Amino acid sequence: MKHLLYSLAIVLLISATVACDQVVLPGSGTDDPVDVTPPKDTNRFVVISGPVVNRDGIRVAAPEGAVVFVVWETGRQNDVVFGQGTLNPARTEYRIELSGRLPELALFDPDGSAGIHGMGTIVLAPQRLIDRTLIAPIRNGLEFPGRVLGMAVIYNTGQEKATVWTSPWLEAFNVGWTAAIPDGGGWIPATTTNFPMTLKPR
Repeated sequence: MKHLLYSLAIVLLISATVACDQVVLPGSGTDDPVDVTPPKDTNRFVVISGPVVNRDGIRVAAPEGAVVFVVWETGRQNDVVFGQGTLNPARTEYRIELSGRLPELALFDPDGSAGIHGMGTIVLAPQRLIDRTLIAPIRNGLEFPGRVLGMAVIYNTGQEKATVWTSPWLEAFNVGWTAAIPDGGGWIPATTTNFPMTLKPR
C-alpha cells in the first residue's frame, strides 16, 4: 500500500510539472503585448459606374458606337489608355472594372524618376483604343464626347518613395485602385464609386 501511494504521488508530481509548462507566467516574456495592428488594407480592384447625363444632369443616351476607357496622365509627352469599360444596351449607363496592375508606362512620372502612382480619367470616346495606346496629353484639352468630371481613378503602387508629385496625399490611399475626388492640391479617397458620365454639348 505504501508503494502504491508513493507511485501515485510521483505520477501527480509529473502531471503537475507538465501542466506548468503550459502556464504563462507574468514577466516570462510570452505574455508581452503583441502588435496586432492589421496591415494597411489593399484594394486590388475597383468598379466604377454611373449614368450618362447631359450638362444639365439629365440622363441621356451616349452616341451610337461610343466606348468607355480610362486615360492615364503621365506628365510626359503622351498619355496612355488602359482599362476598358462598357455601356448598357440603352447606352444610358456605363461601368468599368479595373484590376491587376497598372503598367509602368501609365504611371504619373513627369521627371523620369520612376512613378509610384497613376491618375486616370474615365472618358467616352467615339472609337475604341486598345490598352497601352499612346495619345496626346489629356491636360492639353484633348476632346472626348464625354468624361467623368470631378473625380479620378488613383492607382497606388505601394512603393514607399515620396515625391513632390504625391507626398503626402498618396498616403491616404490603399495599394491598388481607388476612386478619388480632388482636395486642394491633391486627392482623397471618395466615399462612392458612382459618378455620372457627362456628355459635352453638341
